[in-house]
Amino acid sequence: MHTNKHIRILCCLALLTLGACTKRFDAMNVNPNAPTVAPETNILGNSIYAIANTLEGERLGMFYAGTYSGQTCYFQIGAFYEYRDAIVTGHWSTIYHTLNDLQKVINTAAADGDKNMQAAALTLKVYIAQKATDFWKDMPYSQALKGDSGVVAPAYDTQQQIYGQLAAELKTAAGLFNEKSIDQLGSGDILFNGSLDKWKKFCNSLRLRVAIRMSNVDAAGAKATLTEILGNPSTYPVMGSNDDDANLIWPGVAPYVEPWYSFLVLSRRNDYGLCANLVDTLKKFNDPRLPAYGVPALSDGAYRGYKMGSPNSDFTANDVSAPGKRFAGVAAGFSPLLRYPEVAFIRAEAYSRGLVTGDARAAYEAAVTASLAENGITVSAGYLAGPGVAWSGDASDLKKIYLQKWIALFKESSEAWAEARRTDVPLMEAIPYDYKGSHNRPAFRYPYPQNEYQLNSANLNPHLTGIDAASQLFWGQQMWWDTRTGVH
Repeated sequence: MHTNKHIRILCCLALLTLGACTKRFDAMNVNPNAPTVAPETNILGNSIYAIANTLEGERLGMFYAGTYSGQTCYFQIGAFYEYRDAIVTGHWSTIYHTLNDLQKVINTAAADGDKNMQAAALTLKVYIAQKATDFWKDMPYSQALKGDSGVVAPAYDTQQQIYGQLAAELKTAAGLFNEKSIDQLGSGDILFNGSLDKWKKFCNSLRLRVAIRMSNVDAAGAKATLTEILGNPSTYPVMGSNDDDANLIWPGVAPYVEPWYSFLVLSRRNDYGLCANLVDTLKKFNDPRLPAYGVPALSDGAYRGYKMGSPNSDFTANDVSAPGKRFAGVAAGFSPLLRYPEVAFIRAEAYSRGLVTGDARAAYEAAVTASLAENGITVSAGYLAGPGVAWSGDASDLKKIYLQKWIALFKESSEAWAEARRTDVPLMEAIPYDYKGSHNRPAFRYPYPQNEYQLNSANLNPHLTGIDAASQLFWGQQMWWDTRTGVH
């Protein structure tokens, strides 16, 4: 089971720094309980914990990105997108502190010749940075992690520039993994338990995610990456089954408890339910994942989602399906970073669009089957042959790929939101109350924290076109990779 892994997580997170002996007489007065340098493996473990708790936690996972993605929603407030600067500032700070920690690991590992640690830290750094730029679009990156060098007001990079850097860094990480260094990741690898093979697959699968995300605006770059990886599976292995998933399994012992469980069960809150977009889609296709994703409403035993934007007087908590046990009802539950079904859907899209050569139908059906399987469902021919699901061999198949991918991304709210913005599938309208009533889609972006306006305004201001007005905090600019037209 996960007992040994849980012990490692608890030890790693509880003991983030270790003292060291010294032969120098003049260093004898250094406090061994307050070291200035932490072991790389401990920083790696703390970074995994911190970012999973932030990206897949209550606020981003269920409130903000969950709502924007049309999958979960907070129905106690009502019909608006809430904006609290303290919360956004907290997310921004945690992300950048974690990126900074990982950069230190990268630098130290490179100096020590620990290529596997360098590659793992670089992969995790890119994972976080990609999430961040998909929240804020333009942001500091190339200069952002140089505080030790005196850079306290880093320049902003455009999202296009950032994506280019992410793609390059992941290729570097893949190359480092392939050098077959003998260094180990240690007990801080609470994600893959020291499996370098799984880290390699995570790295290359993340490269696929980056490539397909940018494929509508840089087709040549995306195609080159997809061809390199999918055409060289021995050199660039990717996730090939649900066993390869990058899921952080929580120990289940306070304070290291799965975040959704901690908020909804331990805190006895009933603020969150499933969004109508998700429930209505699952019901439309008689999808067997519905009982796994949610529980029936207490009021009448029906599965019902909350329509975002409805007055909170229209519903009570008992009228809305809450998240299901697998996703929110287990203390030792999971926080997903990247899973095999997504990789299979990326293959299906790449093949369907002719970006690379392959069997789109086989990849699509493998992706759907894997998504069902990870929820304990044995796929039946009936579901894959059902209306709106069955492969038909025409242009409608691409939308089926998009929709099924969005469904499979449940609990990876930020990715579901990104895919909805990239593909417009499923088609979602803006909530009725949207500041000035001028929007026809959910949020495009996440607001910048106010301290960026105050402390780094010279670098931020050129990137504020269209988003500096209060009514545009959540809109104003589409992502670089968002090529939809007629949306606002």
